[in-house]
Amino acid sequence: MAHLLLVNPRFERFVARHRLDDFHYVMRQLVGRRKRGHVDRDVHGLLLEDDAGPRRVFLKREYKTSVRGRFMNWVAGFGRATRSRREWHVLRAMLDAGLGCAEPIIYAERGTLRPVGYIFLCEVEHSVPLVEFLTQRESRLGVRQRRQLAAHLGREVARLHEAGFTHPDLYSKHIFLSRCHAVDSDAVAATVPLAPATDRAAAGVPDSADELPRVSFLDLQRGGIRWSVPASLRAVDLAALDATIARELISSGDRLTFLLSYLSHARPTIDLRTFLAAIRARRRRVADRPKIRDMREQLSVQA
Repeated sequence: MAHLLLVNPRFERFVARHRLDDFHYVMRQLVGRRKRGHVDRDVHGLLLEDDAGPRRVFLKREYKTSVRGRFMNWVAGFGRATRSRREWHVLRAMLDAGLGCAEPIIYAERGTLRPVGYIFLCEVEHSVPLVEFLTQRESRLGVRQRRQLAAHLGREVARLHEAGFTHPDLYSKHIFLSRCHAVDSDAVAATVPLAPATDRAAAGVPDSADELPRVSFLDLQRGGIRWSVPASLRAVDLAALDATIARELISSGDRLTFLLSYLSHARPTIDLRTFLAAIRARRRRVADRPKIRDMREQLSVQA
C-alpha cells in the first residue's frame, strides 16, 4: 500500500476495477518503464475500460525525487512533495475555480525522505495542442478570426493568473483547445469584433463568440497557487508561451491582440510598456535554451 493515497471520489469504481490504488502493481507491473526520456520519471497513455466505454488516461510515475525539487515544492507551500502531488493539488484547485485542465483520478506516494509516487490524469477529450489547432485551420481563418482567437486565449490565461495560479511551463504544447464551447465569451467578442456572418461561414468559423474553443492547461507539475500573482511571475509564464510559438505561425498582430486582451482582463495596475519589457527580457533569457529552441523549431516545421 501507499503511504499517501488521494482518490477523486468520481473515480472510485474505476480505480478499484483497474487496481490503480495498488502501489507496487502500478509502479512495476501495469506498464513497462520507458527506456527513453527522463531518468527519474516517465509518462504513459493508457486506454482503460470504464462504465461508459474505454477511457484514455495518462499515468505519470516518479522513481526518484531530487533534494532541490522537494525543497522548491516546500517553498511553494506543498511540503516535501513529489511533482505529482503538487500537480494533484494544483489541478484540484483549478477545477474548483472553473479553469480548464486535466482532471486527476488518483495520486499515490510512498516514502518519507525520498518519496516516489504516481498520478493518473484523465485525457482532455476532443482537444488538440494550440499549434495543431492553428495549423489545421490556418487556411480557413481570416485576420479577424485569428484576432478573436488570440483575444480568447489572452482572456483565458488572464483568468488563470487572476485566480491565483502560475504556470512556468506554459509552453504552446501545454495549451489544448477543444471542440467543447467556452462558457462565456461576451468579453472576448467585445475585445475583438466578429467578422461578418457570411465570412465566418465561408471560413468554417462558429457563428457566435459562444462557440470559441475551450482552453485547457496541461502539465502543472511546477504550477503554483498564490494569493495574488505578481507581474514578474506573469511575465515568466507569458514569455514561455511566446518563446515556443514560431514566428511563421503567429503574427506580431496576433501576439499584440493576445497581450491587450490579457491586460483587459487582468488587474488594472499592470502597465503595458513595463509588462511588455519584462516579457521580452525573459523571452531573450530562455529562447536559446535547447528545450525551448527544439520546441519552437518543431512547431515551425509543423506550420
